[in-house]
Amino acid sequence: MHEETLASGMRVWSAHPEGPGPFPTFIMLHERYGPVQHTFDQAQRIADEGFASFLPDFFHRQSDQREAIAAGQSRGDLTDADSLTDFDELVGYIRGLAFADADRIVMAGFCQTGRTPLILSAHGRHLSGAVVYHGGIYPRDFEPSEKGQESVVSLIPRISSPVFGAFGELDHLVPLPNVWTFRHMLEQNRKSYQIHLFPGAPHAWMNNTATDGRYKPETTAQSWRLMVDFCREVTSGAWKNDQLICRFQSAIQPDSEFLPTT
Repeated sequence: MHEETLASGMRVWSAHPEGPGPFPTFIMLHERYGPVQHTFDQAQRIADEGFASFLPDFFHRQSDQREAIAAGQSRGDLTDADSLTDFDELVGYIRGLAFADADRIVMAGFCQTGRTPLILSAHGRHLSGAVVYHGGIYPRDFEPSEKGQESVVSLIPRISSPVFGAFGELDHLVPLPNVWTFRHMLEQNRKSYQIHLFPGAPHAWMNNTATDGRYKPETTAQSWRLMVDFCREVTSGAWKNDQLICRFQSAIQPDSEFLPTT
């Protein structure tokens, strides 16, 4: 992947298919560990799917904590204002590249950055689609404890792009009642979405570098294909602004102890 350092000091890695383009743009955000091999692999993989792929380092302000963050021993919490600033700088850079279409952008957040696409969509940044993987709706996202972070409750009514959500039945960090609440809030506020709830999937099931058994190859392949199809649809204009599209798919056990109580 090609690496650039922008004026702020934020590093950005990019890859794109062969040919002149411009290709639809996919911004791949890193998890709580910052840019690590798993994220680079994902960014390259989305380029192989036909997108201009960008991986920005949104932790560039935490230069003194990088080793601890990469080891999971510290958190690089982002304010919403910092995320907006970094996105604006990144899009300015993308607009100068012939191979990327900055008017067709999908952003995907994973784990800690799951809420970031929702922030940008709610704050007037144009996204063709906002992708949320096993994040964005942690309990702390409904009642944020970090300074400078807005509640997802106030973000959802202002979202301006279709949302793709991927969550796991056995994710102890994103309880199933939160998934139900997220779905209902999107519907109540007339927002188009596609949400998938995968059976037997723990938190961060896509990480093939994990050694603790969380990686689920079949779920990873299924969720990836669904996500790519969504991205192709929204960047091709298939999701019209005058249509409300609501898709929810779940195949979990009906007696699952993780289901919300009534």
